[in-house]
Amino acid sequence: MHGDIVSNVRENLHYLDVSIFNHILSGSDLMIKLNHFSFSYIENRIILDNLNFHIQKGEKVGLIGCNGAGKSTLLKTIIGIENGQGELKVTDLTMNNQNLASIRSHIGYVFQDSDNQLFMSSVYEDVAFGPMNEGLQGDELVERINKALDLVHMQEKKHEKIYRLSGGEKKRTAIATVLSMRPDILLFDEPSVSLDPKHRRGLINVLNELPYTMLIASHDLDFIYDTCDRVLLLSNGKLVADGPTQDILTNKKLLEENGLELPLSFSRQKSI
Repeated sequence: MHGDIVSNVRENLHYLDVSIFNHILSGSDLMIKLNHFSFSYIENRIILDNLNFHIQKGEKVGLIGCNGAGKSTLLKTIIGIENGQGELKVTDLTMNNQNLASIRSHIGYVFQDSDNQLFMSSVYEDVAFGPMNEGLQGDELVERINKALDLVHMQEKKHEKIYRLSGGEKKRTAIATVLSMRPDILLFDEPSVSLDPKHRRGLINVLNELPYTMLIASHDLDFIYDTCDRVLLLSNGKLVADGPTQDILTNKKLLEENGLELPLSFSRQKSI
């Protein structure tokens, strides 16, 4: 019965009444929780405004909004780069200075620009860097690296030099460097930027296969449609919609009211 209630709420939830949805989903498998959470760089400019939402274990959630909506800032607060006001929890840990290192051990953050995440000479060395820095060695280290490479289908490229990789291969290597640290949650900032169609599709396939909780911030609504089950829509720092991907990304009126357009795939269908 609980599942039916959650399903019904998700099917009908689009606008500001997201607190009902969050209340129903509160439980032992919460991975990210924001409760009356706000952030501002300067006193009179609010970037994130009283956000309330939960993300459950295993959910793949898209974070959308026009430029300046607060998407990247929200990711930075979840990883603890920026400090907001209100309640922010990752797994069962409340965000504060005491818990920051533990919280970051649960999160893998994949940068928009893979070149900012890859700094060793080869794929293998980059994926090995984090575990080696934690003292892992021998067979355990090799197993950790190979598992991460297998998950992103980069095993055949493990000895390749980074500069020889395509944009899509760099992105998958960057993800492998994060996976080698065994996070519980993956955060992505514009993962499909600058990828050609083939490597974009390859990345979609990889993300759909990965068994992780994900929060994906992107302007690429077609990418979100292909990878996420749920969408959060930010506008001027406010959470204006939280619901199933299909419902939100096909709602032309909702998207246009918040500076967005229908995904290109839907726009083409309507024009045929």
